[in-house]
Amino acid sequence: MKSIYIVLTKTDTIVARAIRWFTGATYSHASLSLNHKLCPMYSFARKYVNFPFIGTMVKEEAGAGVYGKFSKVPCCILRIPVSDNQYDEVKKMVDTMWHSHQYRYNYFGLVLNYLGISKQHDKRFFCSEFVYYVLGHNNIIDLGKPPSLVKPQDFLNTSAEIIYEGNLNDLKNPQLSMQNPISAQKSEKTKTKKS
Repeated sequence: MKSIYIVLTKTDTIVARAIRWFTGATYSHASLSLNHKLCPMYSFARKYVNFPFIGTMVKEEAGAGVYGKFSKVPCCILRIPVSDNQYDEVKKMVDTMWHSHQYRYNYFGLVLNYLGISKQHDKRFFCSEFVYYVLGHNNIIDLGKPPSLVKPQDFLNTSAEIIYEGNLNDLKNPQLSMQNPISAQKSEKTKTKKS
């Protein structure tokens, strides 16, 4: 049995603040990772750190890119157990998308999402649409709605296990990133109690 991870984050960019203002949700971004070190995380986001209007499929990591602009990035990490076959199919799907270089950010779909209008584009995704498209296609989770209507917060309404809530950038510490995030969190809590 293997695991796949959904990472929900909250940054303080203008776009992220606008998304939270429209939705009232805590988190404004969703990423997918295939290992407990969360390196890399896959998503759809801005291609250039300081320019939000060109978006594509991206690889992310704690403390780098947009996350590196902020000392604190609140996050929630969800773990989903999957079969070996499901894991392999997800990996193959993500690898194929990454190497195709044909995918772009779905800006229009993002606007329609917050208007409650579903419209699917073959080669365009926004973050939560991508995460659910991959997981839903492989029968890992079912939110009962099309990917184009899924918001980051919706992943909290699944059976996925919350294994970490805290600062994503704390996990860039080599001593923590080598562990499972939930172990790192427990370790830090123990240290706090003793001190």
